[in-house]
Amino acid sequence: MPGKFLHEYDEEGRLGKLWTFSEFGEDDIASSVTIYEYVTDDVGNWIERREFHRWRNDSYHSKGIATRKLTYYP
Repeated sequence: MPGKFLHEYDEEGRLGKLWTFSEFGEDDIASSVTIYEYVTDDVGNWIERREFHRWRNDSYHSKGIATRKLTYYP
């Protein structure tokens, strides 16, 4: 994926926002932004990640959800 990126992380060190910029653009206006929100289990590991993506000239946010099931052994 060509381009320039700016990563922002939350207080837990997880990716919170991903800003994408055109590699050929002279401006510092982002082409798109993706926002991540997390749901964690009792141990603090994420079990659901919500993703909201929006292009600069679009008023619609695409949405996605990733889930994972973790097994802990005593």
